[in-house]
Amino acid sequence: MAWELVILDSGARVPLEVGKEYVVGSGSSVHVKLSARDVSGSHAIITVYPTFVRVVDLGSKNGTFHKGKRVPVAEVANGETVAFSSVKVQFLQTSTETGPPPPRAFVEKEASHTGEYPVAAVDSDLAELLESWDTAPEQACAALLSWLVRSRRLAAAALLQTHGDDVVVLAAQGLLPTGLAGSKLSPVLRRHSQELREVLEVPESTPPAFLCPVGQDRSLLLVVGTTKPSSRELSLLGRLARLACRLSGL
Repeated sequence: MAWELVILDSGARVPLEVGKEYVVGSGSSVHVKLSARDVSGSHAIITVYPTFVRVVDLGSKNGTFHKGKRVPVAEVANGETVAFSSVKVQFLQTSTETGPPPPRAFVEKEASHTGEYPVAAVDSDLAELLESWDTAPEQACAALLSWLVRSRRLAAAALLQTHGDDVVVLAAQGLLPTGLAGSKLSPVLRRHSQELREVLEVPESTPPAFLCPVGQDRSLLLVVGTTKPSSRELSLLGRLARLACRLSGL
């Protein structure tokens, strides 16, 4: 069985493949694009399973709703609806006998919302992280940092909190370089707290390191290992960290 995401106000249909993840939002680089202004740039992640679809809100401003309630994570059955802020969609199972999806990048723009389906998944191992959050949500931050080092091949990852000029490490995985001491990060984080939507590269860091905004004076520190994340991925990882903090009760 395959799935479709149906945008209810326009009737646009987006084919979804089992085993893949799709980012939904209003940003230019998402997989399923919704043009409503109240939808966040990277609003949520959809993970497609044979018998259900998991929807994970990425710390969106206006929320994701399932069965009338705002939810951080939801398992959606065939025929059920989800609202990404004001945009309602329905998830439907379809027969694989109907053939492959059409080779176009965008569905028809029949109304104010558009849909786009991806060529490839976000990450084939993201489902592993989301399942660990389901099993032990109170350990979501630790699971995220461990996943970043293990699966994303980063040298280190840490969740930081600023208190005035002090920088507190709330959790960490991997080996943080000695040069990334609190005194060096403090001025960067003060600037960072005023630019919550901007991913910043830590000056003069070897290996390269980045700070991703998480919110509430928190930042995600990522130290590059064998692979340097793209700017789009860095922004997405910051949103995952925000959700992990919510699940962990921080």
